Amino acid sequence: MDWTDYFILSSAVATASLVWRQWLLDHPKFDASVERIPFLGEGLVCGFCFPLYLTLIAVLFSNPIQGWTFHISLGYFEPFFMLLMGWMSVGLAVLAMRFLVVALMDGSAILSHKHRESHRQDS
Repeated sequence: MDWTDYFILSSAVATASLVWRQWLLDHPKFDASVERIPFLGEGLVCGFCFPLYLTLIAVLFSNPIQGWTFHISLGYFEPFFMLLMGWMSVGLAVLAMRFLVVALMDGSAILSHKHRESHRQDS
């Protein structure tokens, strides 16, 4: 396993997820229309589901733990478990990065709002 591939893939998917989140926040009509898509709509606007969907697609193309092996032979199930392990491990990193950045962005907005309000009261 190459940690560089793991980190780059996780960062790229987390960034794409954040861009999608910001797009939905900036365009409420688009958000509402996406949410009305049958079967997938709610998952496409969910902050937990959408990053995992993106992670699955990314891991199907480039699984960073592909060279990792199990200590026991899994036979025909080994490719399935490799995909599952790659999806879940990269997915955890993506969710951690995404929610950390969202928390920092929201905290920054709150502090910025308080700072502006304190300057208005001084005037």
